[in-house]
Amino acid sequence: MKKNEISPNIWCLQGDMPGKIITIMAWVHGNELSWVTLLQDLKNNLQVMRWKVYIISCANPRAIEQNIRQTEKNMNRSFHNIPQGSAYEDIRAQELLPFLRESDVLLDIHNTLNTENSIPFLISEHANMDQYFPVNTVVSGLDALHPGGSDGYMNSIGKVGLCIESGSIYDPRGTEIARDSVLNFLRATGAIEWKPAINTNQTKYHLDTIIKAKSTNLQFVKKWLDFEQVSQCDVVAYDDGVPIFAPYDGVIVFTYEPKQVGDEVCVFGKKI
Repeated sequence: MKKNEISPNIWCLQGDMPGKIITIMAWVHGNELSWVTLLQDLKNNLQVMRWKVYIISCANPRAIEQNIRQTEKNMNRSFHNIPQGSAYEDIRAQELLPFLRESDVLLDIHNTLNTENSIPFLISEHANMDQYFPVNTVVSGLDALHPGGSDGYMNSIGKVGLCIESGSIYDPRGTEIARDSVLNFLRATGAIEWKPAINTNQTKYHLDTIIKAKSTNLQFVKKWLDFEQVSQCDVVAYDDGVPIFAPYDGVIVFTYEPKQVGDEVCVFGKKI
């Protein structure tokens, strides 16, 4: 195996057999700090038997330096063929796009800052890949709801884009989930030896409805947990006194108290 740093914080691990090109990316958000040890370990110890593997260990270096989620905008809305703005994250995403375009498969690693509501889950539009991840919740539909994501970009150009949300940075299991996800993903793609483990205990949801704030005076009626069940016409929040209803029997995820008008405050979906 050959290994070299082809750009700052971007490593290429070349196996002995050419073929697929796989990218593992992390730190799109600069305050997701639990990947330091994991990515250093992968870079130093991963033995790629075949294919080419890119490890992008610091996708958003400026935000990482400041230990903030983003400097100007959410970088996971910035992966477009044509730049959608001039923010640092837009520019940085354009720098990374050549690696994504070259790749057949992308795994983007994320986690959350939430201490209580940290169910790990996989974002996937590729049912044949879901079984290789050690999480019991899988969601689809976010490509349409959140255009500009790295995984959505890959899907839009006919490649495979996957995103693992491994839970809270305060939960030590998050790093373990990410590590197990990366290794089993590489086994499933054939880049490293050993038969991949199969997860047969997964629940899948399709997300299709975003609610955005019409005021900054929005209050949820309770602290909703991700993937908590709701019934049609349940009141989930009040936006400046106006009730927000669940659109159907399903689940609510990603609740967020807005800082400005237009902020996304929650998403609804259904079990599939």
